[in-house]
Amino acid sequence: MEYRNLGRTGVKVSALCLGTVKFSGKTDEAEANRILGRAMEAGINFLDTAHVYGAGEGERIIGRYLAESGRRDGVVITTKIQPQANDRRTILAQARESLRRLQTDRIDLLLLHRPSPDLALDETLRALDDLVRAGDVLYIGTSGFRSWQILESLWASRELGLARVVCEQAVYSLLARWIEQELVPMARTYGLGLMVWSPLGAGLLTERYTRENPPAHAEVTEPMWAVLETLRRLAREKGCTASQLALAWCLAQPGITCPIAGPSSARQLEDNLGALDVEVTDADRAALDAVAPPGSCFRQDWLGLPFGLPSRHRW
Repeated sequence: MEYRNLGRTGVKVSALCLGTVKFSGKTDEAEANRILGRAMEAGINFLDTAHVYGAGEGERIIGRYLAESGRRDGVVITTKIQPQANDRRTILAQARESLRRLQTDRIDLLLLHRPSPDLALDETLRALDDLVRAGDVLYIGTSGFRSWQILESLWASRELGLARVVCEQAVYSLLARWIEQELVPMARTYGLGLMVWSPLGAGLLTERYTRENPPAHAEVTEPMWAVLETLRRLAREKGCTASQLALAWCLAQPGITCPIAGPSSARQLEDNLGALDVEVTDADRAALDAVAPPGSCFRQDWLGLPFGLPSRHRW
């Protein structure tokens, strides 16, 4: 397993992050425990969850597993506040709830889950700073923020002497490369980590779907089929699966700390782990860039969830 710095912090996280959005939903607790055990056996030390995953059940499953296995100190836990609920009262209350469900004395990385454009930024940052000063949270970050919103937070943190965000979590895959336009250069310039979710394009970047058996959850346009077919051709030539090559491509992209793999079964996790052994060559990149140009995005809904407008109240 390769380990990378989380932004400019001294925290070393595995190059593959285990996403747990399926826990308590499609994946029952027994299977979730098998996934967690195999992930840690493979060297994954980075877990991603959220307050809203299974109405908190995702956090509870992780908490029970870590308490029973005694593996808490070996992992970096990321969780998120309720989407667009960045007021002081909610942040403090939900942090306490997450600590209780996770059965831990600290949250390693707490993310704001989408911006709250009508809320004063200093209220949000001061609440997060209080959690950091108390030791309840070690690091803070964002999820689904625009580059300018993150920069505004960095500026305000510097001006007010508050904890700064260290990481952004954004959607990114061969079918959604829009963050390469501004977010990736900004993160590299200011030393932010970048965790990327849906690296398999909502399941499209696998062998699951064909022209004869298209997905029901998404329209696949002709340019998207060109990406899928090129990816599958290259994967066959390399002797790996399309999903492994898609993940390996994310792993190799400049500025990306780690893709978040969200398997619903131990079998899917095993396939995901195979991406760590796949080499992405310059020829592979050129072939994929030809059908999925840098900075492109094939579906508007992959441009992110509501970003909001500039706040009426600064700080």
